[in-house]
Amino acid sequence: MGQLEPSRGRFDFATLDASLATVTAYNQARSEATLGVRLRVFAAYAAPQWAKGLDGAPITVPAHLPGNTGGTLGQWWKPGYRSAWAELQQALAGRYDTNPLVREVAVSSCTTLTAEPS
Repeated sequence: MGQLEPSRGRFDFATLDASLATVTAYNQARSEATLGVRLRVFAAYAAPQWAKGLDGAPITVPAHLPGNTGGTLGQWWKPGYRSAWAELQQALAGRYDTNPLVREVAVSSCTTLTAEPS
């Protein structure tokens, strides 16, 4: 999320566009075995600082928990964070919804390690 929206309302899809262009080039060169992509956008630890601070101070997760490297999280259950997340999802849908390469989307606003909420 931080890479895609470094400041609220200012979206930067350059890295994602470049990745999709790479897959497109691959598919054009190998039409017998084309690829699709799964778009996984994580928030949680990857959220930008501006989003982590919405609705209150970020939550610190200690690194000593099993399978967790620790970090800070925004308060994803509160209205400000949820609104910002929805705005990002709408921007992504507006840009990539009709792109045939995107075959699956993982919506992961509150997850920290996988695409499944824990």
